[in-house]
Amino acid sequence: CVIAPGSGQATRAMLGAGGLRVHLAAGPEYDINGRRMPPDWVSMREVQLHESDARAAGVDLLVAGRGRASCLNLATLAGRLFDAPSGAIVSCEVPSRVPRPQPAASFSCLVCGSRGGQVTLPALWLLGCRVPAVVINGGCARQPASWAWPS
Repeated sequence: CVIAPGSGQATRAMLGAGGLRVHLAAGPEYDINGRRMPPDWVSMREVQLHESDARAAGVDLLVAGRGRASCLNLATLAGRLFDAPSGAIVSCEVPSRVPRPQPAASFSCLVCGSRGGQVTLPALWLLGCRVPAVVINGGCARQPASWAWPS
């Protein structure tokens, strides 16, 4: 499973390699410039992981000192992809073309790059997803988000 956005060249290389079962997790509506990063994404503290929670928290409004984000952002993409109660990846392509749900353990790894590694992967960790991950341009390694790293 490739968590886009930001995995560009790696995704093209895997798709071109043949023999690999690659599912692309991407939703352009979650990655709109100027609205893709949820409030507090640097530390990932108090970030809403589901669209309904983000809407209820007023994420879609301009919040003084916190910028503007959409309820459809890179953290809520994680909430769309992973169902914590069942431990399943419920949608890979947005909209999904993959039979769902699939146990997260059925995926060999997640490949995340750039924004996918900065926000979506830590959000998946916060939801309880423990699929091994390869991170390109390791945005999730930033110290303010270290509290969210799986142990």
